[in-house]
Amino acid sequence: MDILKAEIARKRKLLEEKNIIDPTKNKKYFKRGELLAKEQEEYLKKYGPQVSEPEDTKPDVSNEKGDRQATNDAENTEIVGLPRTEVIKRLRERGHPIWLFGENELQSFKRLRRIEIQEPEANRGLRNDFQEAMEKVDEAYLNEILALGTQIDTEKQIKEDALDDSITYDFIQEMAKTMGQGDKNHDMNVILALLQFLLKLWGQQLNSATGAEKTAVKHKMTRATFTQTQVYLKPLVRKLKKKNLPDDICESLCEITKHLLERNYIMVNKTFLFHVL
Repeated sequence: MDILKAEIARKRKLLEEKNIIDPTKNKKYFKRGELLAKEQEEYLKKYGPQVSEPEDTKPDVSNEKGDRQATNDAENTEIVGLPRTEVIKRLRERGHPIWLFGENELQSFKRLRRIEIQEPEANRGLRNDFQEAMEKVDEAYLNEILALGTQIDTEKQIKEDALDDSITYDFIQEMAKTMGQGDKNHDMNVILALLQFLLKLWGQQLNSATGAEKTAVKHKMTRATFTQTQVYLKPLVRKLKKKNLPDDICESLCEITKHLLERNYIMVNKTFLFHVL
């Protein structure tokens, strides 16, 4: 009971200090609004606006406006130098809409600038590289139409990686009979020969297409897939040529190669998923 009385006395003293209850009057109640108003007044005194600074210490508003105007002028100048097609391309690369409702070209450009700051260029590697391969195919076919005497990179790679005509599918099957017997270099030679042979056949099939077939979307997508596959296989081919492929990967590829040569594609898929997962 004494503790309760002491707490009541403490609360009453606190209210008297805030001039909410007059100690000269025997008043046992107060309005909550008066308490809130007093607390707000004390808060404003402690955290409210500070005393105004002298005139000479105030920032030059005209300079700030001038800097802001200079920044806007720089942005306007940059948008003049950046074509609308480039703005559209960059927005699409990052998966953002090229227009927002009620947006003009300047606002679209400023939105692109904000996106580029929030999503640095380091994220460019996450883009769809199949789209890049498609663009490469279109550019190569355009060069072919214009008869510039240039060959597309995929055809150059086909010739560079082309095998000797003496290396046939039957020859690779004979080589594969001695796979998995402890000769790692021989195993890697068989894997490399099969990869290059399949890429060679695929490339020859694409190169033999007629002019009308090359303009078809299906052919372009197939050639883009071929180009993309070559890029993905480059690290593996490099390790196979240098004979420094890790043992576990070599064993897995040996098993997959055997199933491929046996045309057992179900086991190829199962083996691939087993080793990947």
